[in-house]
Amino acid sequence: MLDKVNIGEGQPAGQVQPSHQPVAPSKRAPESFEAVIKKEIEKLKGVKFSAHALERLTARNIRLSADDVKKVVEAMNRAQAKGAKDSLVLVRGAALVVSVKNRTVVTVLDREEMRGNVFTNIDSAIVMDGDEREA
Repeated sequence: MLDKVNIGEGQPAGQVQPSHQPVAPSKRAPESFEAVIKKEIEKLKGVKFSAHALERLTARNIRLSADDVKKVVEAMNRAQAKGAKDSLVLVRGAALVVSVKNRTVVTVLDREEMRGNVFTNIDSAIVMDGDEREA
């Protein structure tokens, strides 16, 4: 005995939709306006400064001009092009240890602290200025 099959009758077949799990909101506190602005400025500059580096800049009274920061970015770009990962950048009387991969200044030393210092865990050095003295 043959059963009769009616095609097209009944409910139309719909597409199977994946189940959507609601995403729980993040428990992090929102960033302050100042923190957001600081991050945006760092993006524009092409370099970030770690908290440690910022502390060293303040403690050692080292002031980097906008031109100095441009030179650090240029040094990082050159180092990256050569495959460097961690570099020593010398710019206008300051030595900056930078993570090229993370585009971050890790620490900063002034000219006096550079003398006799052994820099480890770097694979390159970039001299961006001669022996210029601050006026």
